[in-house]
Amino acid sequence: MSLCPLNHKVQLTYFSPNGAWDLMDTSVTSEAYSFVVRFNVVLERKPRFAIVNVILPLIIMSALNILVFLIPTECGERISFCLTVLLSIAAFLTLVGDNLPKNSNPMSLFRYYLVSVLVISVAITLAVICSLHVYHRSEKQQPGARGGPSLCV
Repeated sequence: MSLCPLNHKVQLTYFSPNGAWDLMDTSVTSEAYSFVVRFNVVLERKPRFAIVNVILPLIIMSALNILVFLIPTECGERISFCLTVLLSIAAFLTLVGDNLPKNSNPMSLFRYYLVSVLVISVAITLAVICSLHVYHRSEKQQPGARGGPSLCV
């Protein structure tokens, strides 16, 4: 006794289309003299959803992060702008990270990209803080002066 499929394709009677995936092909196979029936479903991810909802906002926030260096140093909003962009990237990465697989081996390249964007944003924030510290030093606190540098901005 063995199982034999009636059709060579999966019946799509109760199939409903998905916004993130396309159904490309289906097949049904069985091995001779076996109780195993194999259902193969081939899906293809629609890239537009990920591009519009994840990648483009991340690229725009990264560009905003770089534009902090165009704000004049005399303006008091430079650090607040930089920290706001850093916090928005961190919040966005939290939302995106919840939708990624928790355990994957190897880790996806997209997750490495998300971490690198966060690290670059932190580095830009630290660079802005250091540049403002150096800019607002008084005449007595110039590099090489005795008494050591002050950590106050």
